Amino acid sequence: MVSEAMHALFSELTVIECSQTLLARALDRTIGLHPVFRYSSLAGGTLILGGPQTGWLEGLEFIMHRTTPLFTFGSGVIDPDFVAHIHSLDGNTAPLAQPHIERWLECLGRFRIVAVRGIDSQRTLQDLGFSRAEVVGDPALYYAQRQIVRKERWKRIGINVSHYSHFWNNSQQLVITELSRLVVLLLREGWTITLFPTVPEDLLLSEDIQRQTGSDRVHLHLPMFDIPAWLEAVRSLDVFLGVKLHTVITAFCVYTPAIMVGYQPKCLDFMRTMNAEPWHSRSDTISATGLLDQILALYADLDSVQREQFAAAQEFKGRLRRFKARAMAEMAETTHRS
Repeated sequence: MVSEAMHALFSELTVIECSQTLLARALDRTIGLHPVFRYSSLAGGTLILGGPQTGWLEGLEFIMHRTTPLFTFGSGVIDPDFVAHIHSLDGNTAPLAQPHIERWLECLGRFRIVAVRGIDSQRTLQDLGFSRAEVVGDPALYYAQRQIVRKERWKRIGINVSHYSHFWNNSQQLVITELSRLVVLLLREGWTITLFPTVPEDLLLSEDIQRQTGSDRVHLHLPMFDIPAWLEAVRSLDVFLGVKLHTVITAFCVYTPAIMVGYQPKCLDFMRTMNAEPWHSRSDTISATGLLDQILALYADLDSVQREQFAAAQEFKGRLRRFKARAMAEMAETTHRS
């Protein structure tokens, strides 16, 4: 969704996703990158402050030093405290050493515009001494619909179950167990459930939950990568509950009231930014009964929550459009000077 939003928002430009790829290295050895990739940006994902093991910083430095750095676009900032927490669970020290952080800040300083996903991402950079970041929202909010479609209240819920990536206190199994229990509780309450996997690992989990329930009221949404079909399927629901960040972002785009099971700080960053923090539960604190209570509270207040989602999504869709206008103006000015 982030990639497609980038292409759609900057439809006047040829946008090519490129880092330290075989193509980029081959071009660099022959004619150089600048004749092909004039400007560089960092867009989407929770990338900023990514550790040495990810290779993200090295890829960014490679492309930045061969092009004209222009902007960051809705990227999230990794929380150093979360990185320390995850590594402490294995008895290790955090890998984000100060020299690595300073290299990230040097890269950010070269961009003309630094726009991050959320208010916690902005705060993290401020705490590190970088005060120029602005909050533009997640690029996928480009898909926010123009109007609210009121819910029909047929007790239909979508659920994304995932154990992929790092979780607070290694709570992957807790999430699987409690969301599996939640499905059973919802069936008893008369709900129809659609499971929304995002990657093959999610699909296996969803298929297992569907098989264990043996109910014809538990469905799978496939295919995973058809954005219009996904948005339409989420729009048709009354409520959504997700683990992976962008599953919940899709719910905000179509104004389906949503609960976030936050497995990393980036989830809370998004929900705070969208004025929806009450509907966030950290992954290592959840229970099936607690989530059911949240779902019932959300279901009882669908209209007002939809209005709140609409206000927040339209605000950030407007910010994305204004960001695009500024980025194009900066590009024109840079081209004129050169």
